[in-house]
Amino acid sequence: MMHCTGSGKVFLWQYDDEKLEQYIMTKGLPEVTVHTITDPKELRYELQRSRSKGYALDDEECEIGMRCLATPIYDAAQHIIATLSLSGPISRMTPMRYELELVPKLRECAENITVRIGGQVSNP
Repeated sequence: MMHCTGSGKVFLWQYDDEKLEQYIMTKGLPEVTVHTITDPKELRYELQRSRSKGYALDDEECEIGMRCLATPIYDAAQHIIATLSLSGPISRMTPMRYELELVPKLRECAENITVRIGGQVSNP
C-alpha cells in the first residue's frame, strides 16, 4: 500500500498520470487509519506537494500515533531506486522538529548515499 507510507509515496513520485491512475484502479486506496488518504485527487496533491519539498510524510496514515519521513536515493540516471526513512511517535516527531531538524539530516544522509553509489541527486 504505497499510498499511505512515506517510502511508498516517494516511489509514486515517478509515476506519470497514466501509471498512477492504473495503480489506483488496480490496488485501490484502502483506508488503514482515519488519516489515510483515500481520495485520488488528494493523493495526487500530496504527491505533488511532497515531491516539491523533497520528502514524503506518513502522518498517522498506517499507524495511529506514528509518523514516517522518507527521502529518495537515486541512481546515475536520477531514478529513485530506494528510500531512506525515519519513523517515530508523533509526540517526538512534531512538525517543527521534523521540518527543522530531522528532514534536513535525513535528506543529507540520502544524498550522501546517492553520491556514494554513483547516483546523481535530483533536487526538488
